[in-house]
Amino acid sequence: MQLRQILIPFTLCAVLLSLSACSDEQEMKPTSLDEQNTPALPTLDSETEKAMVEQKTENADMDESTVLTGMIVYKELEGGFFAFIADNGDRFTLHGLSDAYKKNGLIVEITGNTKPDMMTITQFGTVFEIQEVTVIDASKVIDGANTF
Repeated sequence: MQLRQILIPFTLCAVLLSLSACSDEQEMKPTSLDEQNTPALPTLDSETEKAMVEQKTENADMDESTVLTGMIVYKELEGGFFAFIADNGDRFTLHGLSDAYKKNGLIVEITGNTKPDMMTITQFGTVFEIQEVTVIDASKVIDGANTF
């Protein structure tokens, strides 16, 4: 009986609250931006606009294909991955490398795009999205060895 005495007032309150939320008198109207008193957006001066155009141009340049020469290497981290060490010593994590070229020690020329904003768990240089691979020298491939 005590439980009933607690539940009845609780239920009554819940019903009243739900009915008051459905009242037609308090109809919600969208407000315009003018009614919200929001400040106008600032205009850009010519120097700022010029800097933004230059930034867009720099980003467009990063989308252009890059050609690199170097060696494909296998690294044993998190199950293993194939990386690339360019002739100038730059390091890249390869994405989109065909199985035919997954050979530790293979000297290649690769064409593709760097993805400096892409993160991986490899922690091995910049990500490089491969478009094309040309084999230069397969004599340095280490058969049966997983690491370089």
